Amino acid sequence: VRPRDATWEQAKAGFRCSMCTTVTLKEHLASSHLVYGNYLMGAARETLSKDHPMRRLLRQFYFNTAAINFNAKEVLFPVNHFGFRVFGFTDKSWLEYFSDLFGSFSWKSFPDSLENRGLPEEFSKTWPLKEDGVALWSCFGDYTRKYLNIFYADDAAVTSDAELKSFWAYFDKYLKWSLPALTKENLIKFVADLMWWVTAGHQIHGAIVEYLTFVNGLCPKLAPGKVSADAQTFAQALCLISLTGLRMPKLMDDWTHIFQCASWEASKQQAALDVVRGFQATLEKCAECMEERNVARERRGQRAFVACNPRILETSVSI
Repeated sequence: VRPRDATWEQAKAGFRCSMCTTVTLKEHLASSHLVYGNYLMGAARETLSKDHPMRRLLRQFYFNTAAINFNAKEVLFPVNHFGFRVFGFTDKSWLEYFSDLFGSFSWKSFPDSLENRGLPEEFSKTWPLKEDGVALWSCFGDYTRKYLNIFYADDAAVTSDAELKSFWAYFDKYLKWSLPALTKENLIKFVADLMWWVTAGHQIHGAIVEYLTFVNGLCPKLAPGKVSADAQTFAQALCLISLTGLRMPKLMDDWTHIFQCASWEASKQQAALDVVRGFQATLEKCAECMEERNVARERRGQRAFVACNPRILETSVSI
C-alpha cells in the first residue's frame, strides 16, 4: 500500500491499531507486569527469607505488585471481561495471543536487546532510549554491585548461598528464562535488569495516554473499513488508560527503613544504608544529566525524552 492508494488511510489506521495492541498487551501487560513484575515478586517472596539481603534489596521494586497483578488477572485477562472487550480479538485468538507471547519469551538484558538492530551508527549514538535507558540501567547495576559487595565477596560466596540458588532456579520454574550460570557478575546484571523493567520499562510502555486522547490516535480496535475508533472503543481506551493514574511510590524516595534489619551485623547494616543513600544521590545526578541532554535535544529541534528520568519513575509496576 502506497501513500496515494485508496486504502492508504486504512493501512495507517491498521498500523496504529496494531501498535496500540502490541505496546499495551505485549510490552506493558505481559512483559512488564506478568513476566518481570510477577517473577521478581514471586522469586523474592517464595525463595528468600524475610531478612535475606537480596529480598531486602528487591523489596521496594515489588511493592504492591501482588495486588496490582491480581486485579489485572480478574479484570483484564478473562474472556468477555474488560480487557478482552477493549481489543479486537475472538475468544480463541485472545487466549492464543497470550500463549504465544509467553511461549516465545526469552530473557536478554535491556542493553543487550538494543544491539544488532541494524540501526545507523549516527542514530544509535544519540538515540534517547539508548542514551537515557542505558544510563539508568547502569545506575541500577552500580547500586546492585555495591550492595552485594557487602554480603558476597566472590562467586563462591554467591553459589554457596542456598537461598540465592533457589532464587536463580525460580526463573525456570514456570517460564523458561534460560538464565546463564549463577555467578556474582551474572546476578548483578540480572537484578539490575529486573529493576529497570519494573521502573523505566513499565513507564515507557505504560505511559501512552497522549496517544489515546484523540480519535485519530492509537486505538485498540477498528471496525472494518474505518480509520478511527468508534465511540465505544474510544471510551473503553480512555477508561483503561485512566487507571494508570493510580501511582506507586516514587523510585527517588527514602527507602532506608527496609534495610534497618536487626538480624544483620551492625557494620553490614550501616554499610547497606550508606549504599542505599548513595544510590539516591546517583539517581539525582542521572536525572540532571538527562535533563541537560534534553536541553541539547530541543536545541537540535528534537523532542525531550523523559520516560527514563528517575524523578518521574515509580518504584514498582502500577496499573
